[in-house]
Amino acid sequence: MHSVFCSCALPYRNIDGPAYKRTTGRASLTITSGFTEADGDSSSSSSSSPELVPVGIPYGSKPRLVLLHAMTEAVRRQDREVPIAETLSGYLRRDLRANTDTRTLRGYREQLKRLARASVSVEWRDPAAGKHVIQDAKPFSRLELWGAEGSSEAQRELWPSSLTLGHDFFESLMEHAVPLDQRAIAAIHHNARALDLYAWLSHRLHRLKGDQFVSWQALHGQFGGATTVDTPSRLKDFSRELTRSLMEALQVYPRARVEKVKGGLRLKKSPPPIKTIAIQGTDLLT
Repeated sequence: MHSVFCSCALPYRNIDGPAYKRTTGRASLTITSGFTEADGDSSSSSSSSPELVPVGIPYGSKPRLVLLHAMTEAVRRQDREVPIAETLSGYLRRDLRANTDTRTLRGYREQLKRLARASVSVEWRDPAAGKHVIQDAKPFSRLELWGAEGSSEAQRELWPSSLTLGHDFFESLMEHAVPLDQRAIAAIHHNARALDLYAWLSHRLHRLKGDQFVSWQALHGQFGGATTVDTPSRLKDFSRELTRSLMEALQVYPRARVEKVKGGLRLKKSPPPIKTIAIQGTDLLT
């Protein structure tokens, strides 16, 4: 996963409005909804401009899993273009190891539509260098579609045969990819917040130089989604919710050293969830 997505995540629930921003420390992630034509009125003039309506911001575990798969395959293949199964059900079954019941199919179709049309930008500040950088980070630059509306083959709906990562996003990913354990992802795929906590800890713990305290307020800013903690009781409710998801994340990252303390969490330097091996001068294809 790109390190930015380890720190700044998608929303957990459907949100109102055409834009969403999450800021953590010096990094920010902004997602703007794409647009589609509203259902037309046959009586309207064909020369008039179509009304555009937002498709919505991607949310929940489904777009996270799509992004994880795309980024993993792009790094593994060293290629921006990621081939996928030729049908949605095949994609869920083969690539994401997900169920293919009607409800799941409908949910993935909706979230992919939102994700494909969304505009994404990241920004970060480096006070020491006097820099404030804003970069387009749209994950997909192209979706190759096959099939057509009204096709006689009911199963061959509009569906990408490949996903192509944006050039700038791919280049940045190759520099800032964080390795994750795919078995861990599969085990907690149903819980978006647990996925975020696992990715965050995977990126952060092995980089620590000493113990670090993170308050519940700071954790809410990163993992609270659209909820508010303007009262002590709401902050307490959030801490309980986050703790439940944290327990799931720690079950699949047993070497993570995290303690719940008064007012928040204490993070301790820990080994990464998987070992990374650098191989130079070896052609693995021979």
